[in-house]
Amino acid sequence: MSRSSARSRSSIGPFSVTRPAAVAGAGASRVIWSAQFELAEGADGRTIERVRQFLHAGTENLQTRYGPIPGYDYGTSRVAHSPVTLADLRALEHTVGWSAQDTEALKKAADVLSDQAEAMVDSWRAQIGAQPHLAKWFIGRDGKPDEDYKAAVKKRFVQWVMDTCTEALSSRTHSAQSLRSWR
Repeated sequence: MSRSSARSRSSIGPFSVTRPAAVAGAGASRVIWSAQFELAEGADGRTIERVRQFLHAGTENLQTRYGPIPGYDYGTSRVAHSPVTLADLRALEHTVGWSAQDTEALKKAADVLSDQAEAMVDSWRAQIGAQPHLAKWFIGRDGKPDEDYKAAVKKRFVQWVMDTCTEALSSRTHSAQSLRSWR
């Protein structure tokens, strides 16, 4: 933990993350981070500015690290709705023998995968890279691996793994759109 020369006392900095219905997009959240403090004797307006800059830098870092993934549109209005109705989905589930136990297993998988999704994707990508007919799609015009593209694809792939277990599962009760994410 670092210390600041900001001179304050009796400080409190509540931080909360919520998932309001009004925020569109899979995994969308609202971050609220505020600070309440009393200026210490001899402190000036620079203290307030330092706290403001600290809060701003923190929320910018969250946005950079956890913000929307370019090109990953699951859960947004940009994704076409499946022509499969909820009744069609229930019939398909019956056909493949989907049960309440499967739903529970998917929930448990989400808990397990949350810490392992990136390693799992790395393993899958190693298999993809070992197959020339798949690896060619990650080569740039210069004949070398396109590292920017590979990094962008990886972010989308990791998020897809998580959404398959979480967002798609919760969507199943509301629409048949989740069927698209499983294809």
